[in-house]
Order: sequence, then structure tokens, then C-alpha cells
Amino acid sequence: MRIIVCAVMMFCLAMASPFSLAFAEASTEAPSGNPANEVTDDAVNTALANNDIAEGESEQHTLVIAMAPLIDRTGGWMSRGLGTALMSRMDDELHVPLNDTMHWVTVMNEDDVETALADVSKRLGCKASMKDVMKELATELHADLTLCLVVNTCYEREFLSWDWDRDMLVESVADLTLYGYDAKNDRPIKEHASRWERDEYHPSLAVEQLMMEALDEALRNANIKSVIFPLDREKINAGKEAKEKADGKDSTDSGKSKESKSSDDVKTSAEG
Repeated sequence: MRIIVCAVMMFCLAMASPFSLAFAEASTEAPSGNPANEVTDDAVNTALANNDIAEGESEQHTLVIAMAPLIDRTGGWMSRGLGTALMSRMDDELHVPLNDTMHWVTVMNEDDVETALADVSKRLGCKASMKDVMKELATELHADLTLCLVVNTCYEREFLSWDWDRDMLVESVADLTLYGYDAKNDRPIKEHASRWERDEYHPSLAVEQLMMEALDEALRNANIKSVIFPLDREKINAGKEAKEKADGKDSTDSGKSKESKSSDDVKTSAEG
């Protein structure tokens, strides 16, 4: 009996040894510095070849933005609080999520930009246009994008209507221009926007509200977001076409299902 038990144990050891040897060889040959979930250079190159990663995005480039202080040409009619609100809206337009961690965008110090703007304006002369000044400022500061908001008119007055059945009237005028230069696309920026209202007083007619609406229009037309977040237009158009085809297919399938259902209803009524 002992002889049989010993024979069985020796047979089990002999069968297990090849598996142990293979496992040890595999453990020895497995690379220790390249885990399974690590992104390799070959994977990046493959993604670039398949256009999964746009050329130029493989290397990080920090976008440098130089925003000059607000220029007030209203002759003192604009309040300091409104000027602060306008610049705060400009800051919101340049906000990039997770930028403190990823450092995609760098906004230059306002004092440095103001000093450089004064030097450039003096060098080009008083006859130089703001477009030329913004372009030269981008060259001076090595900036990818320069911006400068100019408030031309900020005016509000209340007066008594000549009509006996009407209350006090208000007249508000807001006029501004957003200047800048997009160095990457060699695109000068000049977006003018204005608002004028004359009616019975309402909070929506206040010059502060009209000025913010005008700034929103100027920022929307300037398309600042496209500079901060450049998009591939071909991919966008391809996505739109795919969506339109999918929507068309869904509507066709829906129409076919309705026709099939109506034919079944007719057939059922005929049989009845």
C-alpha cells in the first residue's frame, strides 16, 4: 500500500514540474518597466497615423494671451464698477477648465501688457490704427493672441415725457469695440457692437445691461474660443454629415414602420 502511495506522489510531481518551469520562464521574460496599460510610442504613432490625434497635439504648446487694460473713451461717463464688470466678462471668456494643472493657456500680467502697449503706440505714432498696434504688440510680447476692449460711448439719462399719460423716460447708449490679433492665423480682430434704447424705464434698459449685451455680441463675433480651443473643421463637417444621415435613416425607418402598421390595420379590418 505504501509503495502505491509513493508511486502516485512521484507521478503528480513529475506532471507539475513542466507547468512550474513554464510559469517561471514567463515571469522571467516579462518586462518589468512596461505594464500592460502603459501607452507606448508605437501606440501614439499608430493613433497619429489613424488621425486619432491631431498633428501638433502630441507636443504641448502653451497659448500665450496678452490682454490690455480697458480703454475708456467716454470722457468719464462710465463708472468704475461697470469697467470692472466688463473686464471680468473678458476673463470669463478666456477661462480654460483645468488650466491650473495642465497649463494650456498663459495670460500675461496686465501691467506688463500695458507698458508694452504704451511703447508700441508711441513707436508707431498716433496715426497708427488699433489693428496695427495689436499686431505689433503680439510681436513685441511673443503672444499668440492680443486683446484690447475700447468703450466708445456709455450714456444714460432720464427725462420727462411730453405725453401727459407717460412716466419718466430713459435713454441709454452703449458702444464698444473689441480689438485684437490672432497670430497663429494672422487674423486681425475688430468687432464693433452697440445698443440704443429710448423708452419708459425698465432695468433691462439700463446702460450697464446694454453694455454687457454689446460685449457678448463682440466676443461671439470675434470667436475667441476657436483660438483657445482649435477644432478640425473637416472632422466637424464629417460628424454633422454622419448625424444627418443617421437622422434621415431614423425618419425613413419610422416612416416604413408607420406604413407597415397602417397596412396591417387595413388587413385586419378587411378580415373582420
